[in-house]
Amino acid sequence: MGNETIMKTSKIASDNINSTAIIEKWYKLLEFPTEFDNEFYSCLHSNEILENTCIENFDFNSTNGKINLLSFLFMCEKVKTIYQQKNIPENVLLDTLKDIVNWTKIYSKIKNSLYLGEIAWLKRHMTARLFRLGRLQFAFGVCPIDYPKFTLKKGDNLVEVHIPEGEKICVESCERSFSLAKEFFDKYFPNYDYTCFACESWLLDKKLNNYLDSNSNILKFASRFEVIEEQASNSIIKYLFSWDTTRENLNEKNCTSAFAQKIKNAVLNGEQFHECFGVFKK
Repeated sequence: MGNETIMKTSKIASDNINSTAIIEKWYKLLEFPTEFDNEFYSCLHSNEILENTCIENFDFNSTNGKINLLSFLFMCEKVKTIYQQKNIPENVLLDTLKDIVNWTKIYSKIKNSLYLGEIAWLKRHMTARLFRLGRLQFAFGVCPIDYPKFTLKKGDNLVEVHIPEGEKICVESCERSFSLAKEFFDKYFPNYDYTCFACESWLLDKKLNNYLDSNSNILKFASRFEVIEEQASNSIIKYLFSWDTTRENLNEKNCTSAFAQKIKNAVLNGEQFHECFGVFKK
């Protein structure tokens, strides 16, 4: 894994400090944009997060986005301890937990106020079940069906692949991520027996061949995987437009690319896209 995975002396202090200071520390470490500062500090100084707050007792039905954010930032301190116990490098910890920033940005734009959503999804980050390694995220998973071609049975271990919000998924960055993932799981989870990577995403929908150039990074990413299941889904418009996009309000959404315009036209004309589950041998 090279120099990136060599455990360094932690830069993150482990002082016995109160919850407010812990939350502020992680807000700074995860590099939240300054546009959130006023709301964040107002919320921080007017709310108390109990020091026994942990992922095990958190209410995942919570719709208080500000308290969600404060709580998850507080719980980052406990995630740090899990990583240290496993000697997982600090850069992986910070890269992984920055998904909290991504989902704060996405939901705050929708709500017009500081808000952390997708907290059930983020549970995987907070329990060291998902890791960002380069451009991609990788998580522990299981095969949902039998797939004899790859000698997979329902319930067999897999390493799931997820694509976080951010830069393009170029071939080189994905190749690097898969290489890092193989080394990472071999080194830090040597007893985790798996034979395949798996991905469930709108990116694997073969209908995209009709809307993208053959040199598209999306199509190159999808070509790695052999699709074994698909289901009708509107997730493509949520990712291409905004998280609150539906077929009913799509006509109101602005397109930021020629691809988005093509998909918008197709959906408005009745096209149904899919989320597909695909695998490939590690």
